[in-house]
Amino acid sequence: MFVLPATRSRKPVGATAGIRKRQPKPRAPKVSETQEHRTVAAYFKKIGLGGNAVAVHIRNERAGDWARMEAARMGVTAGIPDWLIIDGRQAGFIELKPRGWRDRTARTGTYTPHEQRQRDMHNRLKLAGAWVEVCETLDEVLDALRRHGVPLRTESLTTERIRRGFAAVTGDAA
Repeated sequence: MFVLPATRSRKPVGATAGIRKRQPKPRAPKVSETQEHRTVAAYFKKIGLGGNAVAVHIRNERAGDWARMEAARMGVTAGIPDWLIIDGRQAGFIELKPRGWRDRTARTGTYTPHEQRQRDMHNRLKLAGAWVEVCETLDEVLDALRRHGVPLRTESLTTERIRRGFAAVTGDAA
């Protein structure tokens, strides 16, 4: 059997000769659910919510059997959404999902057992009077907050404080 030396290049022969493989379209890097959580958390930390509204992240997932057992002993309930929003009138919850989750579930019509537990908990929370939204991006989170009447700031807390301080010094109304 004859083997070509490694230094020689082999050119395609036959029907594929001269045809280039099509390059895949460049895609935006995939944003993980954790990265999206960090984006939402950074927004809440920098800009914050308006009025007396408060946003709290609820860390609920636990890796490993021992951690899940310990979490259950401490009262962690499976299926609770990721973010709790309280604005003085009512409580609401936001469940963050990875981008493309909504398309996948619409296309397949299936949910994992964990997602089904989450849906059951969402229904229980709604029956208790809270609103629940499932979002994939920061923009969807902000739209959900607006829909439910949660006041939003338009500038950072630092900028707001600087304006108030400047107005107090100059006597201008901010």
